[in-house]
Amino acid sequence: MHRVPQLTTPWASRDLQRAWEKTYQNHRKKVQNAQPLVDTRPPQTYSHLHLKFKKLKELIVKPNKATASSGCAA
Repeated sequence: MHRVPQLTTPWASRDLQRAWEKTYQNHRKKVQNAQPLVDTRPPQTYSHLHLKFKKLKELIVKPNKATASSGCAA
């Protein structure tokens, strides 16, 4: 393999050096001011998955049947 000669600095002139340092400093500012993006909240719960509507319906229907069969006619 052929080796490429390495320069002692990654820039060839002062203008390139200043531009690189300015870009790097802007990057460092952005890294310092970065806010965390991880959502640590629990997942949203849906009521139709936790409530047992059949059981609730049976509880509502049973008392209605009891009053209707007891002969409470007006």
